[in-house]
Amino acid sequence: MPILIVPLKEYRRWAESMCKVETITPMSGDEALLKDYAKLQNAVDSFDNPEHSELPTGYFQSSFSFSNADLSEDFVLVRNNAGDLIASGTIFTEDNSSLTSRLMIQVHPHYRCQGIGSEVLNHLVQIGLKRGASEFVCRVPSFRSYAASFVEKHGFKLDYTWVKMQIELRNPAPVFPHPIGLTVRALNVKEELTTWAQLQNTIFKESPGYEAVNAEILDSIIKHRIFDSSLLVIGTYFSEPIGCCLGFSIESMNKEKILQIKGMGVLPQFQRRGYGCAIVSEILKRAYIKQHVSSELVVLSSNRTAISLYEKCGFKESYKLLGYKKTAAQQVKGRDEIG
Repeated sequence: MPILIVPLKEYRRWAESMCKVETITPMSGDEALLKDYAKLQNAVDSFDNPEHSELPTGYFQSSFSFSNADLSEDFVLVRNNAGDLIASGTIFTEDNSSLTSRLMIQVHPHYRCQGIGSEVLNHLVQIGLKRGASEFVCRVPSFRSYAASFVEKHGFKLDYTWVKMQIELRNPAPVFPHPIGLTVRALNVKEELTTWAQLQNTIFKESPGYEAVNAEILDSIIKHRIFDSSLLVIGTYFSEPIGCCLGFSIESMNKEKILQIKGMGVLPQFQRRGYGCAIVSEILKRAYIKQHVSSELVVLSSNRTAISLYEKCGFKESYKLLGYKKTAAQQVKGRDEIG
């Protein structure tokens, strides 16, 4: 079936030429467009993800808003002549020293192996090169071997691996007593943003792709509509900040709540002493009280200390996320060799 690749900034002009399709202005609040996007993502995920959970339009709206994605510049859509969205590509260009561009590509299962993914990838890379990106990165779930083969075929190299871990919260999670001197409480977002930033930057400075944060960046996070101050906790040892943990609540199509843990960590000198388990236990207790049915997180596969901690808290590995990278120089070289 013939297809049409449409950069979103040209979407309105294209829509107007399709008499059967409602004219849509590309903007972050566009419910019709996001509904199509959610439908595509759920079709892709339900095809091969053994732990698929149907996600509503609102989830993607919040996700794009949180990452400051520009729907008029950062997306490529692929539609067939009937107007159905059959593939999409997303590029998030991070404002770091390397101008890293993160890529996401989804192709409907019924339209794979037709070269659509390659066309979308080429469009995204060209956008990144115009922005001055020096490297491109993407993540591939380990259960999608065909996707790993696809990115490797296009010159991406495996850079690191994350482990996706989950725990059920339909019953209370294991409770760990607080070691002597440790207090775990909600972080005061009005007075402790600088403290939070210092903890984050010290704990995660060696993590792949981590960019230092400051109070201003964290202030934008707490102003987001999905932020819940009760799911941001800090651990102090005799009043000294030693660790933190942030959780976001997402809601599936059937209204079940899932806690996504972000930014959990303890200062190196306080690790392996029970403080991490106490902090995780506290945020899981809070999530259970708020009727979350499960919690999930990702952790570097090389971080055996953190993995052991999460396993002790009841988390189990679901699958791995394979992090691939390709430099802009490799992209240009490959293009020159071909052409």
